[in-house]
Amino acid sequence: GIRYYMYEEEGITKKIELVKYRKANLQPHWRKLDHIVTDARSEDAMLSALEDHPWRTKNPSEADFFIIPTPIATLLATSSISRKSTVFDEAFGNLTANPLFREHSHKHIIVSLHWAVFNSKFKNKLGFPLASSYPKLQNVTVATHMDADRISQTYGDPTGNT
Repeated sequence: GIRYYMYEEEGITKKIELVKYRKANLQPHWRKLDHIVTDARSEDAMLSALEDHPWRTKNPSEADFFIIPTPIATLLATSSISRKSTVFDEAFGNLTANPLFREHSHKHIIVSLHWAVFNSKFKNKLGFPLASSYPKLQNVTVATHMDADRISQTYGDPTGNT
């Protein structure tokens, strides 16, 4: 069957940021951030499901593809504006330095449910946190949608709504 490898290195996963987000039970301080918080909760649910899935392998040589579990919407929602670019540059700099990525960049998938993150409209926008990362990720597939009903049935509502 199909197997995938999911990175565990803190420099790529930024799990410390994700743990902070989970503990904070983030609530948007500005109404326009509601969608980012919802996307962050959904990405968290999706990445959690992928961590525990039986198709996951801990051995990269058994993998048909590779999951980059950088929680993009969480980083957008929780990092200070001045830190956003640094956090993304660190995560994707560490990823692109990894031999697995250099050899198999075309077999990598990143989960990013926030609509604007990899939208070409924002690709070259000065100051947009991921603008400098686009060239590094040019061969990566971006998963921008999920089956929310299936995740909700299996793991509960990712948005926290009841």
